[in-house]
Amino acid sequence: MDIEEFIAFYDADHRLVWANKQYTEFIGLGFDDIKGQRHDEIWKNGDKQTEKPPIYKPMMTGVTHKKNISPAKEPKFWSVLEIPVKDEKEEIIGVIETGIDKTEIKEMEEKFRVLKEASNNGVFIFQDGELKFVNDRLLQISGYSREEIKELRFFSLIHPENREEIKEIKNKAHENTPHDFQEKYQFRFLNANDNYIWLQLNPTAVKYNGKPAVLGNVKDISEMKKGGDRYQSLIENLNEVMYVLDKRAQIKYISPNVKEIAGYSDSELTGKSYMELVHPEDIEGRFKYFMKALSGEAEPTDYRFITKNEEVRWVRTQARPATKNGEIIGVQGILTDITDLKEAEKREEFLHSLLRHDVNNKIQIIQGYNKLLEDLNLSEEAIEYISENKKAAEEASEIIEKVKMLVKAQKEEIKPVKAKYSLNKAIKLSRSISEANGIKIELQSKVKVSKVLAGSLLDRVFYNIIENAIKHSDATKIQVDFEKTDDEVICMIEDNGRGIDNVEKEKVLEKGYTTDQVNGTGIGLFLVKTLLETYGGDLKVKDSELGGARFDVYLQKA
Repeated sequence: MDIEEFIAFYDADHRLVWANKQYTEFIGLGFDDIKGQRHDEIWKNGDKQTEKPPIYKPMMTGVTHKKNISPAKEPKFWSVLEIPVKDEKEEIIGVIETGIDKTEIKEMEEKFRVLKEASNNGVFIFQDGELKFVNDRLLQISGYSREEIKELRFFSLIHPENREEIKEIKNKAHENTPHDFQEKYQFRFLNANDNYIWLQLNPTAVKYNGKPAVLGNVKDISEMKKGGDRYQSLIENLNEVMYVLDKRAQIKYISPNVKEIAGYSDSELTGKSYMELVHPEDIEGRFKYFMKALSGEAEPTDYRFITKNEEVRWVRTQARPATKNGEIIGVQGILTDITDLKEAEKREEFLHSLLRHDVNNKIQIIQGYNKLLEDLNLSEEAIEYISENKKAAEEASEIIEKVKMLVKAQKEEIKPVKAKYSLNKAIKLSRSISEANGIKIELQSKVKVSKVLAGSLLDRVFYNIIENAIKHSDATKIQVDFEKTDDEVICMIEDNGRGIDNVEKEKVLEKGYTTDQVNGTGIGLFLVKTLLETYGGDLKVKDSELGGARFDVYLQKA
């Protein structure tokens, strides 16, 4: 390999004064054509264009500068040295530019690198439509002998669906555009047993005997593909849709089962902006969610999705950052179609609304007629019937109110709440019925109570327990106290009434169960239990030292 050095001298105005023959050949212009021209003009007009000619740095700094550069028009590598020339006053009067073409050295280094990396892989050199070199490992992978694989037409062994893509590698090598190569190509190859196997190819453009060629590094990935097919089958049979977005929210991957939700195939959606599928009213929220997902702070959320047929569907998504080599490259997550769930919630809300408003209105009408009947001169038997009717209407109204609370409980936002404040509110709410029944309520606690994790209905928890004791315990006294542990606040509500036997302690918190068949609804304590479960708390029924029942309310400290 002959390497000749080129040399040129430029004056302080960056104009060429002298250059050797190798330099003019290197630039691609005759000396008479370039003498006296500025350095940037020569490099711009010659064959050896680069983005930034290297002469400026030594001219400005007075320090020798070395740089490896590549031209814009061809795959070359040069090592260029710029040496500033100074006069006796140490002023820069010019620069000597010298360098060598290191392309062949680079190619050799690349060959050695590929061969080193490919010690366990197949290696070939492809040129002029045939295999010029094949290593032993590639023969083992393919099952062919060296003579057989060289005699066979290489492209005929590649699966028809992959053939054009692999041919493109050869074309790019001949067109001197190897920078357009993908890092990896995967294709099916017909082995000696007439079976297609999956290979992964890492191509490198090289010169072989002075002509363009492709150096291939080949790995058998058939087993990996089998596993990948099983994984893909698993993905396709999931109810959830898996997706990957880049940092611009463009879809890089979405599982094929998206068609069941959106009507689009995965290929139709790949490359599209994710936001194109979002309902216009939800887009702003989606952008905020996307930014949170990139930072790993996103919680599961629901939004509306526009299908190919312009139908609106509800989906729930959960996403987190997608990373590669430790760097965040986008977002990955899952989508679940919750349209049926949302429609069921809508129907449920309608029924609750019907119960709360229409039925409640009918009860108020009944109560109004009862009031009118009381003003008439009726028999004692009729008055008793009206009393029972009035009582039933009041109980129905109470049931509706508790159902309303149950619905609201399902949507409670958990936050720090002052437990003692909620208890005092409940005591005030129950004061009128406790006094009417001759029952005294005492708040014993002197403990400083921490804030607890609960919601806006915490006062209803305490109220329903107190109300239950007032109506059903035959007590004359209700006592309330607090205790604290490291993690919890415990509120103890007890009475001196008739108590609850051990069998009923297990059942009293169940929906619809009541110890008072005359006045009970079986909803109050179930509502308490439901609310406390929402808050991450608990409710336990015990015997009170006062002689009646004791309800311990457990709440998490905030």
